[in-house]
Amino acid sequence: MARRTKYDVGPDGRSGGWVVKVGSVREPFATKQDAVKAAASRAKAAGNAQVIIRKKDGSIQSERTYVADPTGTPG
Repeated sequence: MARRTKYDVGPDGRSGGWVVKVGSVREPFATKQDAVKAAASRAKAAGNAQVIIRKKDGSIQSERTYVADPTGTPG
């Protein structure tokens, strides 16, 4: 199985907002909610991905894993 892509949502010390990091790529967002929505959407599209959501202090709040359904069955 291919390596899982990690989307890390956390506070952006540069702007005071929130950022989604994938490897060395950073995408800033004004709110945590916007950052989480964007990361989840990208992770679902990627099919084999993980979203790590951090609190304002940088500690992990929750993790979500998205895996493509190889059979294509509904439900």
